[in-house]
Amino acid sequence: MPKLEFLASIGLSKVDLLKMISSHPKMLSRSLNQKLIPQYNYLKSILSRDDVVKVVNRSSWILSQMDVPSKVLLLRRVGVPQSHIPQLLTYSPKLFSLSIAKFEMNVKEVMCMGFDTSSKQFSKAFMVFSQMKKSTWEGKINLYKRLGWTDDDIMLAFKKTPSILAFSEERIMNKMDFLVNKMGWKSGNVARVPVVLNFSLEDSIIPRCSVIKVLKCKGLIKRAISLSVVSSPSKYFFDTYVVKYLNQVPQLSSIFQGKTTLQDLGMSFDEKPQTIES
Repeated sequence: MPKLEFLASIGLSKVDLLKMISSHPKMLSRSLNQKLIPQYNYLKSILSRDDVVKVVNRSSWILSQMDVPSKVLLLRRVGVPQSHIPQLLTYSPKLFSLSIAKFEMNVKEVMCMGFDTSSKQFSKAFMVFSQMKKSTWEGKINLYKRLGWTDDDIMLAFKKTPSILAFSEERIMNKMDFLVNKMGWKSGNVARVPVVLNFSLEDSIIPRCSVIKVLKCKGLIKRAISLSVVSSPSKYFFDTYVVKYLNQVPQLSSIFQGKTTLQDLGMSFDEKPQTIES
C-alpha cells in the first residue's frame, strides 16, 4: 500500500497504476525507500514532474533501474551536454534498460562514426542505433546500397538525418521509388538531401511534387528543380511555388493541400520526369 500511495502521489492515475502493475509487477518487490523514491528523485532532478510521469508511464521499470545515473554519467564524460539528457530519457527511455556494457559499447560505436558528442545529432544517432538489432541495422544499410547509395552516401546521410535508418524498409522503398522513378531525381541526390525522407509521402512529398509537376507542365517553371525544394519549410514552399502562380493555376492551393491530385487534372507522374537537377 505505501508503494501504491507513493506512485499515486507522483501523478499517476488509477488507470496508469493498473497498467503499470500488470506490465511490471516486480516493481512492487522493490524497496520504497532504497529504490523507488531515490530513483524518482533522481529522475526529477533531470526532468520536469510531468515528464517523469510520462517516462514512468511508458517504462515503469525505470523506477527500479538503479544504473541510470551511471549511464547518464557515462554520457556526460564523453561530452554529451546535460541539456541533451532529458531528450534521451523522455523520447527513448528504453535505451537505459540496456546493460551498462552494451550501453557503453553503443556510445563508442556511434562516436566512431564521426559524430560530435556535443551535438544533437549524436543523441539522435545514438537513439536510432541503440533501438535496433545488429541484423536490422545491417538490413537497412544493405537496402540503401541496393537503392544505389554508396557507403559514403549512407554515412553522410545518417550524419545529417539519423532517422533515415529508423524507417521501415517499406517506407524507405516507397519514398525512394517515388523520388527516383516518378520524379526523376538520382538516388545520390536523395543521399545529399536525406531530410526529405522525414516527410510523409502522402501528406507532403506527393502534394509538393504535384505542384512542381503542374508548374513544369504548364511551362511556368523552366529551370531544374533541386530536391531541397521538396524539403523546404512549408511557408517558403507555399509562398514561392503556390501563391506566386495562383492567378495562372487556381488549383495550386488545393493541390498543395492534397485535396486535388494530378489524376484529377488528367495528368500523371508516369509522364517523362522534368524535375531532374542540373
